[in-house]
Amino acid sequence: MWTIKKTFRNLGRVREIVSRVVYYGFGRFLDDTNLSSVLGLGKKIITFGKSKNIEKLPEEVRFRELLESLGPTFIKVGQFLSTRADIFPEKFTKELEKLQDEVKPFAYEKVVAQVENSLGRPIGSVFKEFSKEPVAAASIAQVHQAVLFDGTKVAVKIKRPEIERTIENDLNILVFLAGAAEKYNNEAKNINLLRIAEEFADQLNKELNFMLEAIYMEKFGEYFADNDNLRIPKVFWECTDHNVLTMEFIEGNPVDDIESHRQNNLDLIKLSEAGVDFYLKQVFEFGFFHADPHPGNFLVTKEGKMVILDFGVIGKVDNKLLEHLSAVFLGLINFDVESMIEEMVSFGLVSRDADLRKIKRDLMDIILPVYGKEIGDVNVADVLDDIIKMGRKYYFSFPTDYLLIFKTFSFLESSGRRLNPNFNFLDFAEPYARKIIIKKYRPDHVFKELRDVYSGYSDVIKRVPGDYKILIDKLKEDDLSINFIHRNLDTMSKEVDRSANRLSFSIIIAAIVLSSSLFILADVGPKLWDIPFIGLFGFLIAAFLGLGLAVGILRTGKL
Repeated sequence: MWTIKKTFRNLGRVREIVSRVVYYGFGRFLDDTNLSSVLGLGKKIITFGKSKNIEKLPEEVRFRELLESLGPTFIKVGQFLSTRADIFPEKFTKELEKLQDEVKPFAYEKVVAQVENSLGRPIGSVFKEFSKEPVAAASIAQVHQAVLFDGTKVAVKIKRPEIERTIENDLNILVFLAGAAEKYNNEAKNINLLRIAEEFADQLNKELNFMLEAIYMEKFGEYFADNDNLRIPKVFWECTDHNVLTMEFIEGNPVDDIESHRQNNLDLIKLSEAGVDFYLKQVFEFGFFHADPHPGNFLVTKEGKMVILDFGVIGKVDNKLLEHLSAVFLGLINFDVESMIEEMVSFGLVSRDADLRKIKRDLMDIILPVYGKEIGDVNVADVLDDIIKMGRKYYFSFPTDYLLIFKTFSFLESSGRRLNPNFNFLDFAEPYARKIIIKKYRPDHVFKELRDVYSGYSDVIKRVPGDYKILIDKLKEDDLSINFIHRNLDTMSKEVDRSANRLSFSIIIAAIVLSSSLFILADVGPKLWDIPFIGLFGFLIAAFLGLGLAVGILRTGKL
C-alpha cells in the first residue's frame, strides 16, 4: 500500500524515474495515462528535457535502455515484460529479451561480510577455499566457487547488500504508478496493469528469498532422483540462509552449444527428449515447473546429463489449469475451434461479453495453416505466439503461470529443434494431454468431484435454517439493510466538486470585474492615477484570482 510516508521517502527516486522517462522520449506516456497530473506536472513541463540523440533510436530500443538505466528492479521488469506478449508488441518483447542481467560485481570484502553476517561464522570456518573473483554477477546476487572441508566443490550464491531495500522502494513506486495509470486510463484498465504490477512484485520478492529457492531445488531433486538423464544440484543447508545459497558445483556447457556436444560425442536427439520429458513431467505430473528457461540455466555435462540451475522463478499448475491446457492442446491437434473457444471462456481467459464470433474467426486463421499437417510438422512456438497476440487484441485475461507455461513450451520447441531438426513438441505433449482428459472422466475422479460438490452444498443446507431465522427476525424488526458498492463514484464526486468549485470561483471573479467596472464608470471615491482606487483594486484582485485558476487548470492537464 502506497502511503504519504512512502511518497516522501521515495520522492527523489520518483523524480529520477520521471526525468529518465522524459529523457528517453516517453513523456507522452505520462500524459496519456494522466500520470503527469497525478505527479503534479503539467503537460507543457513534462515534454521538456528529451534527448535529441536518444529520440532518433527506435522506441523499443529506447525503452530497453530506459529500463537498463534505472537499475536492477527495472532490468527485472524488462525481463518480466519480455514474456508478456499479451500486452506488448513483438518488437518490444524481442528487444527486451536482449536485457542482460549482468552487472559489475560487488567487492570481495562485502562478499565476506555478507557470508559471515548471514551464517554467523568466519568464512574460513565454513569453506576450505573461496574464490575472490565471482564466476557470475547479476543484479540480485553473484556466484563464487568454493570448496568445503570434505573437498566438495560448491557454488555460493550471495545476495547483494541493500538490494532488498532498493527493490522494495522501486516496487512501491511501480505499484503506485500502475494503480494511478489504471485509475485514469482505459488501456491500462483493460490490461489490468495494477494486477500485473502486483504479480511482478510478488514474483520478484520470492526470487529474493534464497531459502525458498533452496527448498524448491531440493524438492525437484527428490522428484527427479530416479531420472538418470538429469542432475539437479544438491543444497548444503548448513551454509545456506535467506542471503546465501550454497549448492553443488557442476560443470557443463550451455544446452545450445551444439558444437561442444558434438565434440563430446553426445546423442543430441536423446538430449532434446530429456529436456522435454523433464518439463512435461513437471507441468502434467509434478504440479510445479522451472519457469526461467534459457540456455544459461540448462547445462550439459561431458557425460550427456542435463543440469538444471536457478530455481528462483517457479510456476505452479493446479488441476483446473492442467485440464484447461490439455483441452486446448487436444483442440489444437484436432482442429476443434468450438471446443477451444468454450474452454477459454469457461476458464476465464475470455469474457462471455466479448465478440466470440470475431475471436473464433481469428483463431481459425491461426489453426487453419497447420490443419492437416503431421503433428511433427507443426511449429508449436509460432502457434502459441499467435494465440498470445490474439489475446492482446481482445484483452484476454492471462494468469501469470499460464504465460510462463507458454514461454516454457516455446523454449522447449526452439531448443529441441536446435538439437534435433525433426523434433516437435506436440509429439511428446499429446500423450500427456490425453492422459489428463481421460483421467478427468474416470469414475474415481468423477466420484471425487461429486463428493466435493455434495460437501459444499451440505454445508449450505445446514446453514439454511439459521440464516432463514435471522432474515425473518430482521424483517420483523425492520432492520434489514443492503449495502451497495458504487464503483468510481468517489472519483466522479471529486470531479463534480472540482468543476463546481471552478464555476463558483469563475462567477466570483466575474462579479469582482463587473463591480470594479461600475466603480470606474461612476468615477467615485479616492483615485490613483486619476482612476477610482476601489475599481483598480478590484481589477487587480480579479487578475490575481484568474491567474491562480488558470494555473490550477493547466496543472491538471485538462483545459
